Amino acid sequence: MSDDQLLRLLALVRRELSADDARVEIGGRPPADDPLHLWVPIGPQRRLVATFREPPGERDRLSERLGGLARAFSDTAGAVVPTVAEVADSAFDHELAALCERAGARCGVVIDGSSPVTWARSHSELGVPGDLQRWLAAIRAVAQAEALMNGPQPLLDGGLDEAASLLRKDHHERAARALEGIAERFAAQPQQLARWLGCGKALLALRDHRDRHPAVQIGSLRWIGHSSDDGVYARGLAGVYLLVLSFDGPLSELRVEGVVRRATSLLERLIAALPPLDPPPSRGLRLLRPE
Repeated sequence: MSDDQLLRLLALVRRELSADDARVEIGGRPPADDPLHLWVPIGPQRRLVATFREPPGERDRLSERLGGLARAFSDTAGAVVPTVAEVADSAFDHELAALCERAGARCGVVIDGSSPVTWARSHSELGVPGDLQRWLAAIRAVAQAEALMNGPQPLLDGGLDEAASLLRKDHHERAARALEGIAERFAAQPQQLARWLGCGKALLALRDHRDRHPAVQIGSLRWIGHSSDDGVYARGLAGVYLLVLSFDGPLSELRVEGVVRRATSLLERLIAALPPLDPPPSRGLRLLRPE
């Protein structure tokens, strides 16, 4: 990484923590237990350090945020330091995971409101940038399988292969193949499967809501959906993005609103730090934008 890139990275740390200064240290002793310093290790004998003019409030929260920025660094001393965009991407996922924990959500994503792009996800099993269309198509296949198996629990209990066979017998070949791919991806991981299913269903519920209310602009969207088993919270970010949280059961509207309101400014700054991401071909699938 060039000196210019490193300086931009340290500027990101200063901005996101409102720190007076930031630096990367190699070797030597780490900063003493000083209320004006926060630091996290980024590999053997390497530290990312933030300094403050006055002792900062909410040190635990700021320390977590600094750790999120540092996660993009390699654990090996000889590795190349990643780009600022990579650090911002890692920090975005980390902050979204922390928001979910504070709000009591099972998972969350930030998506582009008018193209099939996933910008951030709270858990790694929720996919990678740009896979939103494929995700929603797979959830549709799951819904078909659940209808044949009288509910979702058989799928979570390891019945994906059985469901795929039922779909194939019912002449749903594409859905059967999708389920077989899900079974391979989440083999022996029922908790991760449940999280992936729950978040995907929240996205479909949001799309259905937008289909019924096409006049609502993305930037002003705020929607809370409830069912007997799940809750969904969605809110516009920065005019063109959507924050979507999935809950395993009813959600506390007051709690979620407070957590999201406090996190909105940071999430918008992090997404602004990311480079453009071209969406993949839509292949005829509907987006979250009403047609």
